[in-house]
Amino acid sequence: MRTTWGAALVAAALLPGAGCAATVRADDARVAYEGRFEPDEPRWRETDAIASEYPCLEANDCLHTLTHRGRRFDYHASHPLFQPNDRVQHVVILVHGLGGSAAANFDTLADAARRYASDRSELSELLLVAPHFADEGAKEVATDRHRWTKTGWASGDKSVTKPRLSSFSILDGVVRELLHGGRFPNLHSIVLAGHSAGGQMVQRYAAISRIEEELPKDRAIAMRYVVANPSSYLYLGPTRPFFAPGPTGFGLPYAFDRSWKTTPPFAGAPICPEAYDEYRYGLEDLNAYAKAVGPKTIRRQYPRREVTYLIGRLDAIAPDCEGTAPPPELREKQGFEACDRSLQDPEATACWCREMAKKSLADLDRSCPATLQGEDRHARALAYFRYLNAYFRGHRHRLEEIPFAGHSVRAMFAGPGGGELFRRP
Repeated sequence: MRTTWGAALVAAALLPGAGCAATVRADDARVAYEGRFEPDEPRWRETDAIASEYPCLEANDCLHTLTHRGRRFDYHASHPLFQPNDRVQHVVILVHGLGGSAAANFDTLADAARRYASDRSELSELLLVAPHFADEGAKEVATDRHRWTKTGWASGDKSVTKPRLSSFSILDGVVRELLHGGRFPNLHSIVLAGHSAGGQMVQRYAAISRIEEELPKDRAIAMRYVVANPSSYLYLGPTRPFFAPGPTGFGLPYAFDRSWKTTPPFAGAPICPEAYDEYRYGLEDLNAYAKAVGPKTIRRQYPRREVTYLIGRLDAIAPDCEGTAPPPELREKQGFEACDRSLQDPEATACWCREMAKKSLADLDRSCPATLQGEDRHARALAYFRYLNAYFRGHRHRLEEIPFAGHSVRAMFAGPGGGELFRRP
């Protein structure tokens, strides 16, 4: 049964960090942690020269499938997950955005790796992985694949296909393949990253998953998370950033008397008192995977995780880019060929700025719970980091703004932000 809004608000406000795991059916709890991955025949032969001597770096050549509990799952990888490889030291897993292409994501990841690796030998020490969480409405995806609702995969919800599995359990399985079985004896670090809806997935997964408890005790393997341009964040309590113009701060958006009136710092805010703190925006009404972990554990472990938030400085409804001349390579990465005048031409800059704003708005979550977090992705990122600083001092999170970047995975990772993917302990 769902906890009432009033009771949850009082508990969270008066007892910071308090909470307990809700009762979960045994089947639900097992869904999060059971199951094995079985390799299918890869689309490229592991005896090919590119596989035996060098990593695979072209998405069309690097598509693999695996079988998990009777259904298949696609992923692109520079090395097979199931083949021993003593050269691999650093793994980067990059999750696509809403309706996104895992192939395009992999190509972005490979471009970034080429930029930050000094030579082919260093590239061979990297394992690049781009999983594909299939949307139930995607016609190009085979019917034997695991599928989720359009947005449910980003929250760790169960698949719509049977057996019904949390998308987070798939990520758990990928990490387990890296950690266990002795295939990667020289592995030192794993980075799990995502852009847009993929960033939402990685942020929630970093907060909720218990996979770090399985890191081996006999050798040091560092695990980090890179969250880029998500549309919303998982808050760990009922407070939100002030909505009304004026001083910044945090408070309870709605009155306790169930009149549903906003408190003064939230004048003009949308009204959703019973929904704004529900999962995926807060810790009320958790899905099965998150219930198996529980709010108390989530609040305790998330500040301890090593998380980097990357936000494009121009991923905003009204980006501050007037008079800015972006570098040509970033202009090209963000796909604004229509603005084809000289970069010094003020009209070209204005055109680039308009296109940036349109792209930022395209998939922005404008629901009431998301709007309470801020006007746009840029504002929400800054507010969430202030929230962490205010309520979770000593956390291991950091925020970095990427100049000239809007809502573009290529601008974020194949550009200046890519270094965060390959930073080693």
